[in-house]
Amino acid sequence: YLVYRAAQALFDSRAAATGSTFLLATSLLHVGMCMSMRHWLPVSFLFVWVLYLLTRERLEQNKRIFWACVSVGVGMGVSTIACMALVPVFFWFVFESNLSFGQALRDRLLWVGMGLFLVLSIIPTILYPGSNHAVTGAVFVNQKSLLGLLESPFRVMAVQMYAEPVLLGLFLLGLLLLWRHARKRFFFFVSFFLSYVVI
Repeated sequence: YLVYRAAQALFDSRAAATGSTFLLATSLLHVGMCMSMRHWLPVSFLFVWVLYLLTRERLEQNKRIFWACVSVGVGMGVSTIACMALVPVFFWFVFESNLSFGQALRDRLLWVGMGLFLVLSIIPTILYPGSNHAVTGAVFVNQKSLLGLLESPFRVMAVQMYAEPVLLGLFLLGLLLLWRHARKRFFFFVSFFLSYVVI
């Protein structure tokens, strides 16, 4: 339901929304990771929930950002990978508010949201410090070379070409359609994809 509603709002298409739910339900990668990695299912739910919140046009932009940051902070109690959900929140704030990166970083709303996230994320860290193991492979912990950073997106897509060729093909087709019809959404998805695979 959440995938359908978020996709319908993002692409303004019921066909795209139906296709999104079908692809997620039949993705071998997603199903396999949910089976072998216990934290992946709630983390996946969190990402979808954040997208659902961000696309609720009935809510004011401030409330969307606020509740998205709160949700990510709560998600840190499940897995530290949840912090990556802040990336789409930031890029949504930038592109949907028509702000430059500098303006976004100076906006009080963003810092209030980050403050809420930090307060909520500290609680599970205090209760169980070992929960931070997921960040050990991140680029800000284990440094990568410049070449390694530049190669990251292509390596991910090369793996997916063999593992999920249909999913990768439709992903690229979707980006092409977004480039032609919804540039802000195109930059939103590309920015999130590049940030995720690099980190």
